[in-house]
Amino acid sequence: MPAILLVDDRPENRVALTAILEPLGLELVAVGSGADALRVLLRRDDFAVILLDAQMPQMDGFETAATIKSRDRTKNIPIIFLTAISKDEAHVFRGYEVGAVDYVFKPLNAEILRSKVAVFVELYEKNEQLRHQRELIALQELAAVRREGVERYRQLADAMPQIVWTADAQGRSTYYNHRFVQYTGIRFDLAEDDEWLLVLHPDDVEHVLERRAASVASGTVFEAEYRIRAADGGYRWHLGRALPIHGSDGEVELWIGTATDIDERKRLEELQTFLLDAGVELSRSLDYRQTLAAVARLAVPRIADRCVIHVVEADRTVELGDAAEPEERDRAQQVVAADSPRFATEAICVPLSSRGRGLGAISLAITDSGRSFDSAAFRCATALAHRTAAAIDNARLYAETEQRARAARALQTIADGVVLLDNDGVVVLWNDAAEAITGLARDEVVGRNLSESLPLDDQVSAARVPIDGSRAETLPVEVAGRELWLSVSRVKFDEGTVYAFRDVTQDRRFEQLRSDMIATVSHELRTPLAAIYGAALTLNQRDDGLDAQVRRSLLRVITSESERLAKIVGEVLLANQLDDGRLRVSIESVDAVGVTEEVVEAARAHAPPHVGIELAAAAELPAVAADEQHLRQVLVNLIENAVKYSPDGGRVVVALTRHDRYVQWAVRDEGLGIPPAERQRVFEKFYRLDPNMTRGIGGTGLGLYICRELVDRLDGRIWVEPNGRKGSVFFVRIPTTRLPAERRQPRAGELASTP
Repeated sequence: MPAILLVDDRPENRVALTAILEPLGLELVAVGSGADALRVLLRRDDFAVILLDAQMPQMDGFETAATIKSRDRTKNIPIIFLTAISKDEAHVFRGYEVGAVDYVFKPLNAEILRSKVAVFVELYEKNEQLRHQRELIALQELAAVRREGVERYRQLADAMPQIVWTADAQGRSTYYNHRFVQYTGIRFDLAEDDEWLLVLHPDDVEHVLERRAASVASGTVFEAEYRIRAADGGYRWHLGRALPIHGSDGEVELWIGTATDIDERKRLEELQTFLLDAGVELSRSLDYRQTLAAVARLAVPRIADRCVIHVVEADRTVELGDAAEPEERDRAQQVVAADSPRFATEAICVPLSSRGRGLGAISLAITDSGRSFDSAAFRCATALAHRTAAAIDNARLYAETEQRARAARALQTIADGVVLLDNDGVVVLWNDAAEAITGLARDEVVGRNLSESLPLDDQVSAARVPIDGSRAETLPVEVAGRELWLSVSRVKFDEGTVYAFRDVTQDRRFEQLRSDMIATVSHELRTPLAAIYGAALTLNQRDDGLDAQVRRSLLRVITSESERLAKIVGEVLLANQLDDGRLRVSIESVDAVGVTEEVVEAARAHAPPHVGIELAAAAELPAVAADEQHLRQVLVNLIENAVKYSPDGGRVVVALTRHDRYVQWAVRDEGLGIPPAERQRVFEKFYRLDPNMTRGIGGTGLGLYICRELVDRLDGRIWVEPNGRKGSVFFVRIPTTRLPAERRQPRAGELASTP
């Protein structure tokens, strides 16, 4: 039904216009201002004519008309001006100028107004009829064009090498091209609606349906990757893509889609992804058996139906993954031996090699999946073999490095010195024990020829030490001005020579001491024994012919030499007790002056006439905390030693003084004296200042050693100094008496007794 727009600012005029035009049976839309009229025209433009009051407040009819005529959608709507004020020609011309088709003056003539409006309504209806006829003709022509276009489209689609299809707005299949039928083997007349789902891989159906439903609902492009079954039963990957075709109303009318074969690209992506995943597995652990088994499991079924990895080890070939068939095992052995791959559509075998060494092989096989190997699969297997060989080689290198590191750590911790020389005699390894034994720092030795620091190589060669390590030789080696005795062995190999040595200097010294002790004690025992034996033999053979004086003299020899023999044995036993820590120590308060007087008196009785023994004691000396028996033994040894080493006679002075909490003894003689270099050695076991007895001075060499050990156990101190230009002075300091709470505890290994 045509509509009329009535625009007047007076309500009564709008009522009058409505009453006049109602008999026409039209839709009447009345508004009270130009602005309201424009708002109505923004919403609809199907008015047959507009009746517009020329004189209105704010926006008058002329301004309103000009705005209406300026818009494309409303510029063709006829406008009739209504006015009751101005009939001036200029005013009327202005109305026509802004687009009016007629001018009606108030008061209105109802018949005339209805007639004019009816004319424009009739004109509007005829124009609408003509428009509908034109649209119908256009649709018919478009349909013909479309039919011709569809036919041409199908001919073009059938000629394309890829699959092409169409679907309606709901996604139902309406057409498949010849390539689809040729590829799938499905007849064209059966390829309708959802028949295409029959050729999709079962694992892809759910995913594709979800994507299709989402695209149909949103009207957006459909895109998905899926596998389509070929006529031979095999599946190949395709990229499906469909574009929505919209009608004039903006709604989707149909879908045009394609399916492009991307199987080669997809397989390459899968192979590359597999290689990445295999690389991750190979890097998880240095236990290559574990990682290779994981790679074999990863390969099935992603790139093959069977996978066996053959690894050549020292004593056998290990097979990881599937159990190898006999032909696979034979093929792998041939591939490893020839270091050359084997390639067929159903089986691949590639060698594992690194740094020119054969490490094994990888066997891949297709059994019942319908797949086949191509050049891409062979390249993937080759790349996998390279990575696998590198993983095996790295794991073995790490194991060797770790083993060497453990060996190096062991070499650094063992007590024997270990030196590794290269074939040029340059030191490569110098362990901590070698540094400790020789005193030569590692930085001073490593990287240099060994002969520059230690003449070990030359001496070992001169001594003909075996190069297989079967026997060690003890050799003297001079290092930084000091002599070391080393027990040395060596092993020669392709890269150089390993020397192992042990410091036996102390053992050598102990052995020398043992020899000296045996020699000394034997000599010292032989003299009194010979005297006793001679005297006893004389008494036995000439008993009747000896006078009483000779008999008494012989008996005195037996007695004195027996005492001397007992003293020697006693010194040896006492030294042994000191060494073993079995000496009993009983600390008590001892009168230092009284004990010294008794020892001096006894020494005077046995001293030779040309040696005088004197005592000089300070007044009011305190008692000392000592074992009286052991203190007496120290004083006896020192005084006897002073007398013995004064062969030309002289004075022996024993002086007692107080020093803080100590009482000090000084035994001074005018005898042979002690060279400065020997002063520390005189307290060593079996050391004698005159070992060859050039001055006729004998002894076991145990006296001063016993003194040092006894004084040490009494918490005292003993040392020696020169006595001017002639003789020596031995000093002994013993603590004064302490309270019982301060009493010294026995040392480890000593026997304690209560005084």
